[in-house]
Amino acid sequence: MADNQTSSDPVLDSCPYFRNLEPAERAALMAAGVEIQLDTGESLFGLGDAMPRFFLIVSGEIALTLSMKLREEDKEITVQTQGEGSLIGWSALVKPHQSTMGAKATAPTRLMVLERETLLKIFEDHPRIEKVTQVNIAEIIAGRLRMLEALLIHDLQQWASEVA
Repeated sequence: MADNQTSSDPVLDSCPYFRNLEPAERAALMAAGVEIQLDTGESLFGLGDAMPRFFLIVSGEIALTLSMKLREEDKEITVQTQGEGSLIGWSALVKPHQSTMGAKATAPTRLMVLERETLLKIFEDHPRIEKVTQVNIAEIIAGRLRMLEALLIHDLQQWASEVA
């Protein structure tokens, strides 16, 4: 990208976290990030891990997982998959800063990593970025809660039909 302040990036443009930010504001956030690569099957973080950073999927796919015991066996259940343009690890910005699911690459995956402390400094210097991104993250969390609610309702209906 020749001009980070004015150029458009399709991955950033598609990311709900960056919605309603000006190109220069997105560029400020991305300049603070570092890119990493995960191989297929590589774990990014586990359920309950400390979350000092969050991640933007540049390419590839991440499975969000829950570990549970099924028939006396520990299983990792994929709850949702996220692809290019998705933000994962929003717990980095919400106390107690612990992951609510695990995350594992299901394909070779490139991620932009943003450290919480760096982001908080950007928020201090650019209050509009903070306001817009906090609204966006609330929408992301609400969407994940709706998805989990739908799964729970489905499972409750299935259980109720079995015991009726």
